[in-house]
Amino acid sequence: MRYIVYHGPRTEILNYFEGHGFTCPPRVDPADFLIEVTSDRGHRYANGSIPIKDLAVASEDFNNLFCQSSIYRKTHEAISKGFNEHQFDNPEAFQKAKSTANLARSKEKSEFGLAFVPSTMLLLNRQKLIWLRDPPLLWGKLIEALIIGLVMGMIYFNVSSTYYLRMIFFSIALFQRQAWQQITISFQLRKVFYKQRARNFFRTISYAIAESVVQIPVNVVVSFVLGTFFYFMSGLTRTFEKYIVFYLVLLCFQHAISAYMTMLSALSPSITVGQALASISVSFFLLFSGNIILADLIPDYWIWMYWFSPISWALRANMLSEFSSDRYTGVQSKTLLESFSIKQGTGYIWFGVIVLVAYYFVFTMLNGLALHFIRYEKYKGVTPKAMTDNAPEEDNVYVQVKTPGAADQASKGGYTAYFGDLGVDSVKMLEYFASIPGTEEIRPQYNPATYMLEVIGAGIGRDVKDYSVEYKNSELCRKNRERTLELCEVSNEFVRHSTLNYRSIATGFWNQLGQLSKKQQLTYWRNPQYNFMRMFLFPIFAVIFGTTFYQLSAASVKKINSHIGLIYNSMDFIGVVNLMTVLEVTCAERAVFYRERMSNYYGPLPYSLSLWFAEIPYLVVVIILFVTIEYWLVGWSDNAGDFFFFLFVFYLYTSACTYVGQWMSVLMPNEKVANVAVGALSCLFNLFSGYLLPRTAMRRGYKWFTYLMPSSYSLAALVGVQFGDNQDIIAVTSGSTTTNMTVAHYIEITYDFRPNRKYNFMVGLIVIWVVVQLAIYLTLKYVSHLKR
Repeated sequence: MRYIVYHGPRTEILNYFEGHGFTCPPRVDPADFLIEVTSDRGHRYANGSIPIKDLAVASEDFNNLFCQSSIYRKTHEAISKGFNEHQFDNPEAFQKAKSTANLARSKEKSEFGLAFVPSTMLLLNRQKLIWLRDPPLLWGKLIEALIIGLVMGMIYFNVSSTYYLRMIFFSIALFQRQAWQQITISFQLRKVFYKQRARNFFRTISYAIAESVVQIPVNVVVSFVLGTFFYFMSGLTRTFEKYIVFYLVLLCFQHAISAYMTMLSALSPSITVGQALASISVSFFLLFSGNIILADLIPDYWIWMYWFSPISWALRANMLSEFSSDRYTGVQSKTLLESFSIKQGTGYIWFGVIVLVAYYFVFTMLNGLALHFIRYEKYKGVTPKAMTDNAPEEDNVYVQVKTPGAADQASKGGYTAYFGDLGVDSVKMLEYFASIPGTEEIRPQYNPATYMLEVIGAGIGRDVKDYSVEYKNSELCRKNRERTLELCEVSNEFVRHSTLNYRSIATGFWNQLGQLSKKQQLTYWRNPQYNFMRMFLFPIFAVIFGTTFYQLSAASVKKINSHIGLIYNSMDFIGVVNLMTVLEVTCAERAVFYRERMSNYYGPLPYSLSLWFAEIPYLVVVIILFVTIEYWLVGWSDNAGDFFFFLFVFYLYTSACTYVGQWMSVLMPNEKVANVAVGALSCLFNLFSGYLLPRTAMRRGYKWFTYLMPSSYSLAALVGVQFGDNQDIIAVTSGSTTTNMTVAHYIEITYDFRPNRKYNFMVGLIVIWVVVQLAIYLTLKYVSHLKR
């Protein structure tokens, strides 16, 4: 609770408190007196006119005294009567007083100063300014959309319609990855919201609406840039009607998933927990989209997730819209849609749009409710301590003044106006200034520090005596100079113990590495939200994936493609989770690194290696947990060698993604831009992994990109070791022709995954891993985003 202890003329305030038993002593600044008199030290200023036991102590006591005073009654009467414009010096002062009075009257009817609509519009303008003042984020989103749109258009340029399901799936799913970045943005604004909402600056619903609506222009531009390039380059039906439907579905999905991620940020106590909740949601949405596992292969106990997933509604709507065009015959359309397990009619196109719009409003409403009823504010406790005088009776004070002027603009630093003993009650400093002719004496009830600053004219730009010249010509300056020269004399002890092989860092490399490794391990141990959250979530992901594909055979093309989709999704999803969640940890440590590196505590090489060492034990544990559970639930190869090879390659890929996230954390200027960067990188990892578009369907102009992507090596090795030696016979249909072939042959001709090259792929992963470690070291050494 906050109380008013005085509101009235400034000239009467000391007399007001004196009438209530408190007197401001000499040499005490009135402002300091007013602060302390209302604290638990107020009895020090008692003047004896009122018994100690009757003095006001708490803020509530001072408020009661003020409400009983004549000043309070006069002020209240003036507000009630209104204001006469002629009582004010100018119209601006009158309007200011009038708005204050209106606000006071409105507070009697509502706890908020503004009505709903003006408050919401004001918040919209503020949210707009917040976005506009972060050009790296806006340009990052726009450039990311442009690059990804062009890359997707290039990769899928006039591609066969047999790949449309995966192509359209990824064009939708990447907006989910971009929306994931919204958690970081919303978290940074949430602390300010908590403070301002507690003081009734605005309604929660106004903030929720503003936070949601301000994203619309950004989403519209991003989806337009990305969707337009991709749509017209990929070979989809090039008619205006089909393009509008495609763009509308993308836009509705983008808003729905952005609202969902914003809602998660309001529900979560920290960014790490928010990222964890987002990762669980994303795993469900991706897995049950109708692409990773086709709809007719989903077990009955998971089919409800297929109908809840926003991606499945968007994917189904765009697929139905595309294959209902005139370029396909009725038979072709039905055959292709059935091969993708899409059996609904065209009415589901607009039904999907309605569902996505409904999701947007529902998630926005839930975000407002979560902000209103769930608070994760941290209140800092205050521990009372005994008051001590920090200034000893005989101390030195050093006053350096920056005097304004033309000559001063060309010089650096300031000028010394006084350097000497302070003295009891600042008497020596006051005597020094009093000895200079023309210096005004200190007035009663004046703080010596305030007096000294006003005398020398520090920072106020007025014409005063040049006290730096007075000090240079004084006896005090001569004595100080002589004492300084005495202290600067080089002693024999100093020469004897000095060293000639001076190094900028006092300790050696191995000592730096050892101490930094201990520090990073301790930092990670003290961050359970990051590490133990992974240990908790990854087994859950494994159970979800494993139960969805529980003991699924490889007896048909649909099932084989679903198995490959699961390996791709597991590899990509676990990698992306580490890629995203490591940003907060590394960005927080980066600030400490800059500070300690500037002090030459250690070098960038041992620090980069310590980041690597810190992740190893946690990555090993979580990968063993995830792979072991998923591997045996799905029922892949029971050969021990295949299992351990699968485990090791999966670890290599996940660790590579984690270290790429660390690299982006030190390379980019802030965490928000790093989020955009890893979002773009994860898109490239997906596009060139060899699943969304197999290597055999890639063109020579960009196929070489696969050699730069760790996902390409990882997926080829993991699928090759599982199905590359499978000699079971399956029926493969191409057009109107059906051919019998082995699973291994189908994998080879369709995806170019070969088991005899699995060790080559493993070595490629290791090389990329080493290159990323080198990039982290070079970035720490040569790139700095430190701002002063």
